[in-house]
Amino acid sequence: MFCRRARSFISLALDGALPADRTIALTRHLEGCARCRGYQADLQWGRRLLAASATPPSEGFEWRL
Repeated sequence: MFCRRARSFISLALDGALPADRTIALTRHLEGCARCRGYQADLQWGRRLLAASATPPSEGFEWRL
């Protein structure tokens, strides 16, 4: 598998939309490709950061411009 394809698969896998056969192929690729593992880690970190910033403000919070 080429890295370009693996990177599109990584995104699908994180969305839970990658079929099992392609998940196996991606896993094999990631075992031997540090760059794609890094890309996967970066995407996971970005998703956690977005999820944390998407939490609603606490009760009593007022937006001020």
